[in-house]
Amino acid sequence: MTIRRALAVLFGLVLMMSVSTRLSAHVGSPDVYFEGSAGPDRLLIAVRAPAVVPGVAEIEVRILDGPPPREVRVVPLRLTGPGALFGPVPDRAARSAADPRFFTAGLWMMVTGPWQVRINVDGDAGSGQVSVPVDALASRTLHMDARIALVLIPLGLFLFLGFVALVGASVGQAQAEPGQPTPPTRVRRVRIARALAFVVAVVVLVLGNWWWSLEASAYDSNIYKPLQLRPSLDAGGSLHLSLRDPGWLEFRLLDDLVPDHGHTMHLFAVRTPALDRLLHLHPQQADGQEPGAFVQRLLPSLVGGSGRDSVNGGGRGSRGPGAREGGSTGGGGGPGGGGGARGAQEARGAIACLPMSCMPTAWPRPPSRTRRCLTSRTTR
Repeated sequence: MTIRRALAVLFGLVLMMSVSTRLSAHVGSPDVYFEGSAGPDRLLIAVRAPAVVPGVAEIEVRILDGPPPREVRVVPLRLTGPGALFGPVPDRAARSAADPRFFTAGLWMMVTGPWQVRINVDGDAGSGQVSVPVDALASRTLHMDARIALVLIPLGLFLFLGFVALVGASVGQAQAEPGQPTPPTRVRRVRIARALAFVVAVVVLVLGNWWWSLEASAYDSNIYKPLQLRPSLDAGGSLHLSLRDPGWLEFRLLDDLVPDHGHTMHLFAVRTPALDRLLHLHPQQADGQEPGAFVQRLLPSLVGGSGRDSVNGGGRGSRGPGAREGGSTGGGGGPGGGGGARGAQEARGAIACLPMSCMPTAWPRPPSRTRRCLTSRTTR
């Protein structure tokens, strides 16, 4: 009996491993985390933004102190405009069976842009509400699962061939008397009808695929495309940074950056490949140049890449890493500087233009704190 039980357990483990699904993950996410108060209740809120738009955002609310509330309601609203004033009826969040202080809900976000999730808490100690800003940005396109395709393809072939067969039967067998074969005079008509039905079905499939491709292309044009950062060094050792819009949104601006901790840009430079030197610089917006132009005139000694953080007027943060291959840079007057012209010449090499991605931004609203993090992978 013991051997049989061991074999059964082994068989079960092998079966579970054979049907397991491959999982993957990456550093960084577009999720929003908020800790603050809604009336007398202190909340910890997590909003998992949808990867595709339209999509469902997952809301998690945890009551940190006080008695569990009677109910928690959530509603999605646009951040500005009429949509921020006239919202739908709030949905009731589901209370966890294991933890009466934990609530979950799912909310549809139908269009790309800035949203807010308004949360209403009603309890014995009183009621209150709080709003958490969320960016609804499509970050990828969902592809059909292979297992679903294996089910849909046979069904599609069945409908395709069934349509051809029904058209042929309507011209041939349906015209005959009950129990009688198809008249010989109609056999040729049946073949012609089936051929025409086959052509019509193929044309419908081709046109449908063409229409679907146009819709997919239009959706791909709305997938989030970060700003591009182009770094360059001049002969005097100054680092020039230029932001470029890849054309993601028509109304996107480069002149609405707002200071974060007193600086419009925070530049992080790391020496590669040793990764033994980290610098935190604050380039200034270049006077008399186009929006998005920054300059760092005093460069400490470093080698390798850099990353840029900035926040625009809409509360959306951006980060733009730019990598340089070459020697050390030097800036007269900076710590470790060794002569601007010589350092610039040593550092001159291949300039890699990398995309930017949103990074942590703060929405000032004391005493509560809102922090939004979005870090995407960079590609050369």
